[in-house]
Amino acid sequence: MFLNLETGEPRFIIPSNRRRRVNRGKLRECLAQGIDIQWTKSVSAFQPTQDGILVSFTDGTQVEGSVLAAADGSGSKVRQLLVGGELGRLNQLPVGKLGVTLRLSEDRVNQLRAIDHMLFQGCHPDTGCYMFYSTFSTPERNGSAETECPYYESQFDISWIVRGPEDEVPSTNAERLAKIKQFATAGTGFHQILRDIALSIPQDTQVFKIALADWPPIPWQGFDGRVTLLGDAAHPMAMCKSPRTTNRTTK
Repeated sequence: MFLNLETGEPRFIIPSNRRRRVNRGKLRECLAQGIDIQWTKSVSAFQPTQDGILVSFTDGTQVEGSVLAAADGSGSKVRQLLVGGELGRLNQLPVGKLGVTLRLSEDRVNQLRAIDHMLFQGCHPDTGCYMFYSTFSTPERNGSAETECPYYESQFDISWIVRGPEDEVPSTNAERLAKIKQFATAGTGFHQILRDIALSIPQDTQVFKIALADWPPIPWQGFDGRVTLLGDAAHPMAMCKSPRTTNRTTK
């Protein structure tokens, strides 16, 4: 669901099928069972062999196999080796983005889940500020259900276009939190429910700077199918971008 942040009214509703929230850490643990994962390895080079591919690592070790399938994320080292360091680098976008993890009471989270049970996003027609909200844990899942203060955990992000030095992401945590609260009240301000959520974020909450970047894919040398890129290594895309233009008619 995409909202007008000023009114809280939906602008676009895309009907969803049944959705489930998956904990990334637990999913990783599940998928890693029975696999000898060596987390300390970092690729330094590779070269085709008669029967496959030889991969070298920064610790001096080498491994030979039939295929090198690089799923090493948006900052893929293998991608840079394939197409060259300059062409393989991420394209940093002129967008500032801040994110916080909120701990919300049941009453407070129910106000947001009434908008959408799991997640929603939106843009403010005056300021162009973009907001993303998602509930990602319940008291039963985060272990607070039997405590005096059960809580829900939620993700709350904002982003905006950087047009000059004054729009850069602030350097200190206090300034970053102030930036979020500033956007909640700027212009005509967020809808009351959304504004209250932003303004009630505790001062000691850690505010993360999130760099947004992408890499428009270009052809790469696959060595007859022995080397390829997967997932974000092949096509990293930026999430939660602020629109480049805004219009009051979006109300």
